Amino acid sequence: MRQTGREKATDLVAAEIAKRKKSGGDRYPVVSGSRPAEGETFSALLRRLMEGQGFSISSLARHSWLDIAYVWRLVRDDKDLLNPQPGGPPARHPSRDAVIRLGLALRLGIEEMDELLLAAGYAPLVR
Repeated sequence: MRQTGREKATDLVAAEIAKRKKSGGDRYPVVSGSRPAEGETFSALLRRLMEGQGFSISSLARHSWLDIAYVWRLVRDDKDLLNPQPGGPPARHPSRDAVIRLGLALRLGIEEMDELLLAAGYAPLVR
């Protein structure tokens, strides 16, 4: 019987969790130096994750199936999405779907994906 895309994704996540438990639960195995600094913005975290994986803005846009101008704005906009400054221009808030696409393109593990989602102001993945 053939698996649907959702079933394959569920199996991949389950395999990743089992692998982490077996390896001692290393919290940050995919990207070295991916722990967010205190007060780090979404853009700063995204840039650090990109550098850790060797992605350029154009390659990240291509792998995430997002418009290059949109990804460029997300990477270069240093406004704090979670603590906007009064009187300043509004920050461009990425959709949850876009954040997940970026994380998948960067091949982030569950913990790194959660960090990216939290930095964008969204709840972490359901486990």
